[in-house]
Amino acid sequence: MLKRYAARTFLDYTPEDLWTRLTGTAIVVFDDGELEMGWSDIIYSRLAWEFHCEFPRTPLLKAHTVTDVLDGERLSTGTHLEILGTVMWAVHEAYEHDATASLDHLRRRTYQISNQMYNFFVKRCKPWVVTVDYIDFVKTVLHPKLDAINCAIEPTMLSMDSAYKQATHLLKKDPDFDDNRIAQSVRSGVAKIGQVLQCVVAAGYRTDMSSMFFQRPITTNYTWGIRTLYDSMIESRSASKALISAKAPLQETEYFSRRLQLVTQNVMNLHKGDCGSDRYLAWKVREREVVGNQVMRDGDLKRLVGKFYLDEETNTLKVISADDTHLIGKVLKLRSVIAGCAHPDPNGICTTCFGELSLSVPERTNIGHMCCTSFAQKSSQSVLSVKHLDSASAIEAIILSAMDQEFVRAGEDDSSFLLSPKIRDEDVFLIIPSDYAPNITDIYVAQDVEDLHLSRVSELPNITVRVERRGDNPPRERSVEVNLNRRLASMTYPLLNHIRTNGWTVDKKGNYVISMNGWNWTAPILELPLRHFNMSDHSREIARLLESNSKERQKRDKEVNPDHLIIELFDLVNSKLSVNLAVLEVTLYGEMIVSMDDNDYSLPKPWTRRAMGTLEDKMGMGSLSVEMAYEGHRAAFMSPVNYTHHNRPDHLMDRLIMPAEVGQYDA
Repeated sequence: MLKRYAARTFLDYTPEDLWTRLTGTAIVVFDDGELEMGWSDIIYSRLAWEFHCEFPRTPLLKAHTVTDVLDGERLSTGTHLEILGTVMWAVHEAYEHDATASLDHLRRRTYQISNQMYNFFVKRCKPWVVTVDYIDFVKTVLHPKLDAINCAIEPTMLSMDSAYKQATHLLKKDPDFDDNRIAQSVRSGVAKIGQVLQCVVAAGYRTDMSSMFFQRPITTNYTWGIRTLYDSMIESRSASKALISAKAPLQETEYFSRRLQLVTQNVMNLHKGDCGSDRYLAWKVREREVVGNQVMRDGDLKRLVGKFYLDEETNTLKVISADDTHLIGKVLKLRSVIAGCAHPDPNGICTTCFGELSLSVPERTNIGHMCCTSFAQKSSQSVLSVKHLDSASAIEAIILSAMDQEFVRAGEDDSSFLLSPKIRDEDVFLIIPSDYAPNITDIYVAQDVEDLHLSRVSELPNITVRVERRGDNPPRERSVEVNLNRRLASMTYPLLNHIRTNGWTVDKKGNYVISMNGWNWTAPILELPLRHFNMSDHSREIARLLESNSKERQKRDKEVNPDHLIIELFDLVNSKLSVNLAVLEVTLYGEMIVSMDDNDYSLPKPWTRRAMGTLEDKMGMGSLSVEMAYEGHRAAFMSPVNYTHHNRPDHLMDRLIMPAEVGQYDA
């Protein structure tokens, strides 16, 4: 019969004492029930209970144990943080109005206890430390289940993607791999599954310096080695890309990050409380979107956690949690910094508009700088890790709207477009602007159209399909976007042969009009290049969206709606990363202005106009301390506008340029 202990009994003993006293398993009674725990689970959990020793009014719950947190799963690199986070917030709730348990103090104690846990286990667990070697990889690839997956691999993206998914399930979930050291590393979060798959399944597709996919993948893995000249040559491009990405692309990303940080630092203060704003950001909570076997969107909910929304039934504000799945598909009214925070501080926002992430923000933090760096560093790290992150087995899939699908459909390879069978019995025409196909006449010069490079003949961001219904029905047409992440579609060889045989006409606008009479409807009309949208591309797209340029200043001032731009930024950033909406809002808010026409580059409030500025103008027309902290000092001193424009917002850097004046103002 198992012994029973009150959980609080263990608070009277240090983890060192328990290490020498405890053996076996016991029933541990908590404030909300009891758990059966082994001696190692008790000691691991006791290290986190240092909080309970310091703050005894905190309830000691089952949720404060490693047993409850793991729930049968394997211990991982983040387990201790999950326990410490749960306990810390329990202390915060129990001592909410006690100054001795301020969030700053609790964060400091979390850091200290985390270090204590590390030191304790490094000292005590040396006999249980294991490693992996080549033999472990050989045993893994020789396992019958994994060997069957590897033997079935074909040199196609669909086959490679299927093999990766099956192997991932084996390594993470299959009981036959419970004692496998490679699988244990994956389940504990010590090894990244993407890199392990290349070692035990297949190295997969590789991309050239231009991010174009090589046609044939590496179907062997690193355990058995890369043995052919072709495989060795295309694998060498990974190292070349890593070297290049560590230079110009990383420099561009870091320099953009620097400009953005300097601008967003004007959102200086985060004030506790509710500003009372009645402005809301309408946001439809989208669900997870899967096209074929590829996840195109992971869903909005987990990136909205902590945001406040208006419950219109009770007319009260509620906070979004990860469990609020009932909100998926609904249009919420979010309290938002972008929509308009009404706090009177011209350089500040309130915690309600920001959201409950404010609980994780230390006091006196420059909230603009913190939000900007928290996602910019992810982008920079991804560019630096391009060698690992670019080893995707599949490229992005085509997504067509319901209206588009009336005219075209995606091919099974997710890289081609075919005409929809719904219009097969009609007279169909393709309308292509002549600028998109500058070398189409080459089809008459070449002996065989397949001697031509498709992208040299045409590159199309969109195409218009015109359907002339037989009888008295009016014609209809649809412009379909056929580009995807910098990949412009090109006319296929079958379509070029069709044009070579049947010719084309030109309409009043100078567009090529191609009749599809006699077309083979099973053949694709367009195909996308096998090009991977890598992290360098992703970083440049973020910079383009946020930075803009002086040529677009009037458009951004009068036409760009910040409510729409934040959705575009959210989708773009989270297509490759995972960043909370509140963080992106503050970053975008730092770039907003009141009015370019009035030369008012301060942060907008609900009682002012609001518009989007450019980074160039925000730096030049904002606080001059930003220009002094950046570059181009000579140009700044020589510019007449810097002596005539005085309506400039405050900035964090002002104290460095004019310390006496700022100090006098503060006094």
